[in-house]
Amino acid sequence: MIDLSDHENYLHRINIESDVRLKFFNKLNLKKYLHVAEEIEKQLRDEDVTLEGKPLFVSLNPTILYLKEVKKVADDLQKIHDLLTKVLIRFIEDYRSKDFNSPLITYFAEYKKWFKIIAEERRMLPPINNSRFDTTFDDDKGWKIMEINTRCPGGVIKVAKCRKAYMDTQFHKEIIEKYKIHDFPVDHSSAFIHFLMKQAKIVSKNKAPNLAICNFKGVYTNEMDLLEREFGKNYSNGDSKLILCDVREVQVKKGIVYAKDVPVSLIYNKLDQLMIDPDDHSLKGWLDASRSEHCDFLNSLGSIYLTHTKRILSLLQDNDMQNYLNFTNEDLALVQKYIPETQLLSRCNLEEIIEDRYEYVMKPDALSRGQEIYIGNEYSLEDWTKIVREASANDFVVQKLLKHQTKVSYLLKEGGLSLVKEQYGADYFYFASEFSGFHSRAHISTVFNLSSGGSVSPVFVLQ
Repeated sequence: MIDLSDHENYLHRINIESDVRLKFFNKLNLKKYLHVAEEIEKQLRDEDVTLEGKPLFVSLNPTILYLKEVKKVADDLQKIHDLLTKVLIRFIEDYRSKDFNSPLITYFAEYKKWFKIIAEERRMLPPINNSRFDTTFDDDKGWKIMEINTRCPGGVIKVAKCRKAYMDTQFHKEIIEKYKIHDFPVDHSSAFIHFLMKQAKIVSKNKAPNLAICNFKGVYTNEMDLLEREFGKNYSNGDSKLILCDVREVQVKKGIVYAKDVPVSLIYNKLDQLMIDPDDHSLKGWLDASRSEHCDFLNSLGSIYLTHTKRILSLLQDNDMQNYLNFTNEDLALVQKYIPETQLLSRCNLEEIIEDRYEYVMKPDALSRGQEIYIGNEYSLEDWTKIVREASANDFVVQKLLKHQTKVSYLLKEGGLSLVKEQYGADYFYFASEFSGFHSRAHISTVFNLSSGGSVSPVFVLQ
């Protein structure tokens, strides 16, 4: 049930949202909807805003949030962010003290291959310096965290440009004209590059530091071109440089980290962490950089490998872990309030998961972009049984299925306008541990991922 202390804020949001939705359907006709959709598409096309070369879809019916409600949630999620940091600090303490049988090291045993490089990293910045909490609002349970991204959460430039294209239409003014909109850093396309530069300055103590954005073998190129453009628009007149490169192009010479032979003080890693082999000699320079006194990774290797996993939600709910990490009563209350029941599949009663398939969703522990997510109510009992048994031999978590909010909207796809019923959520972003705003993704499917045909739903926080 929704916490009674949150009930008033919930009602305020529903009233505001209902008013905006009513205007959305009453003020315009199909011809105008099509015109607005084409305006947005043209602006994004002119600015070359795509999803790795594919069209980026924008929902015409926006996501409406109420400032007082989401501010409280954001403050609470900040405290859960602090619990994640506590996990990483204790993990590294245990490993460095050679307590290899500690509960934490045992819990993450599947990631043993990377333990040494995690523990050897040297940092000036916080362990988790950039994070995103993917949430949904369940009418029966309130706000719940579906997943946490502490690896390389990005996409903020694209979403900011989608939101601006939406706001540039007359349509936006007609449906939200009487409300005051509260903006956040992620609502502006330059915010993320400013954040990166600020972190680089902290590390380098230099007013004009250089930074690198690295991927590996061409995987995860999303938004790198836009980051380069935003850097050019904001810092082209200075002495700083932005280097786009492969992690194999990073070297350390006399303690200084270089990317393509340019000294850098910050590296933002956009990579598939499971592709990294610590014994791969071609990665020696990049691994040496993680131990340098003159350069930091934006997010620590611990956050890339451990707190980014789905099992982190199960860990936070585990009684033994809560005792080991000395959770306070407030910590326990926040975990219970915001984290849906999540378990390692390997520790579950498989027969129960099979029998109650309508209650569960299974997710791979370390994959992203909606890959290999299985929702029980979408399969026959025979197929679900097979999926569960096969998944139990791999690293999966099982989570109680949440009921997402829905809205009816129009989408422009392949030149035509479609009326769709979308499920959607709200993603809470944190830059340097400070709440920095929202994204919202929508999809006709329960898994609303942009890579699988989902849409950007422009977010407006009203007060």
